[in-house]
Amino acid sequence: MNAQWQKMKSARVADLLASERLGEAAREYFVPDMRPDELIVNLCEAGHWQDAVMVASCTLPPREAVWWACVCARKMESIASDEDEMAALKAAELWVYKPNEENQLQAFECFQRGKTRSAGSLTAGAATFNASKLPLADGNEAEMDESVFTNLVAGAVITAAGDAPTDRIYRQFERFMESATDIANGGDGRIPDEVMTS
Repeated sequence: MNAQWQKMKSARVADLLASERLGEAAREYFVPDMRPDELIVNLCEAGHWQDAVMVASCTLPPREAVWWACVCARKMESIASDEDEMAALKAAELWVYKPNEENQLQAFECFQRGKTRSAGSLTAGAATFNASKLPLADGNEAEMDESVFTNLVAGAVITAAGDAPTDRIYRQFERFMESATDIANGGDGRIPDEVMTS
């Protein structure tokens, strides 16, 4: 988890704190001129997992952030049995592979049909709200609130971590943050299955 991130929207935490809604822990642990990846390490070491997820969601470029949300959502056991959730997740993944207007619109349609607080739908929402405008099928454009984007990414990751057994949630957060670091350094972030021991 200590590797420096190569892909970041900003190299300064101060820029993120000025523009994004971060928790008090994120503000408490940062010092001037600190890099976001350094803050993430500090938050993880202190057990402030949700704040670390939010900083990572703000820090990764949009395409990488949506992919991270998808990778984490795929670790949920319940998602494979939910047709709408899988459709939403696949639509988000399709946008990552080919981030064009058609795939953004497909993700938007899945997001509208899905459950508002479920990881699959949140990934589709993130693929939708990554830009300021969404081209609609009728030729018009919908204005998008880009500030929603990081909350959708973080929401998907936190929801997916919360799907783990209670005694494994912190370990799941740790694995998800390792995935974010891998993605930020050019990897695919895929999370291997892990044998659960009691």
